[in-house]
Amino acid sequence: MLSNLMSALRKTVSPNSKPKRRNTKAQSAVEYLTTYGWAILILTIVGVIFFSLVVLKSSSSTSIAYPGGCQVYRPNGPGTITSINLEGACNNLKPKFVSQFNGAGSVGGFAAQTYPPGTRTVSLWALTTSSSRQGFIGTRASSGGSAFLINKIASDVSFYQTAGSELDVATSIPLNIWTMWTYTLNTTTGALTIYKNGASIGSSGGWSSTDPAPSPACNGEIGNEGCSSYITEYFSGLISNVQIYNTAFSANEVQALYAEGIGGAPIVLQNLAWWWPLNGDANDYSGNANNANTLHIVMNSTWVSGYTGP
Repeated sequence: MLSNLMSALRKTVSPNSKPKRRNTKAQSAVEYLTTYGWAILILTIVGVIFFSLVVLKSSSSTSIAYPGGCQVYRPNGPGTITSINLEGACNNLKPKFVSQFNGAGSVGGFAAQTYPPGTRTVSLWALTTSSSRQGFIGTRASSGGSAFLINKIASDVSFYQTAGSELDVATSIPLNIWTMWTYTLNTTTGALTIYKNGASIGSSGGWSSTDPAPSPACNGEIGNEGCSSYITEYFSGLISNVQIYNTAFSANEVQALYAEGIGGAPIVLQNLAWWWPLNGDANDYSGNANNANTLHIVMNSTWVSGYTGP
């Protein structure tokens, strides 16, 4: 019996025993990982990078700026520029709302006499749904004032400054497409330039005087050529991010403002007169407290699906 037991033990630890086969399998696994492990590692890294890019793209496309989330802070009160700065989430997020105009109303109530009467830059984003003549913004009355408008019938964009003083620029005005419209007026040099999506589309000289005061006196309006008591050429479509400065931007500055997109914050705070994002309300976020009123205006929250940024 003792000899039989010893024989069994020798078989257990012999080179041809099962432990030998288990060691062979482990060695094969190590060889497999050594051979193909680098490929598995690379595939894993690529997968992580791809997932990160998808998540970041998704989050950036849905980032929304809420009403009042970004505004200009003037620590010394309206009209001052000492220590002026932006406050809040101002990283050019898409606004949650834009103003929807139905062709019968406007955002009004800002006093025409406080509208920059001379050198200025006026910029806004608009999507028009109508081919009729309609105003972006203005203080026009029976005489005097000024207006920035579309004349779709003539396929032009115009700046009006009292009778006989008007610049009409022929350009395509596509329906249902967001466009940034801007004009700069330098009453020192007499230069007036109109821009479409950051690019100049027309200019003229001889604009050496400031806008004549509107008569009868009236408040200016967004979405109309002037005061509704005299003019009712209302805008049809969407308007967002109206910015007005008391300086004439250079071509590079207009392009920089356009590059920010529809949710862009003001870029020259020291010269910012008014800023109406129209993101949920008609408040002035320039720090100058020039809030406006709305008439037949709806705040639209579904606009973003049709927007393509610069």
